[in-house]
Amino acid sequence: MVEPSHAIAKNIRDKEVNATIWIEKSISINRRGDFFWGQ
Repeated sequence: MVEPSHAIAKNIRDKEVNATIWIEKSISINRRGDFFWGQ
């Protein structure tokens, strides 16, 4: 099944947002000196 282009675009945007949140969390964790990555 082929997704409509707007659904694909939303999916890509959601993934970018998730990646940004993960990166920001990782940076803030790293700054605090807590190395419990992925939790």
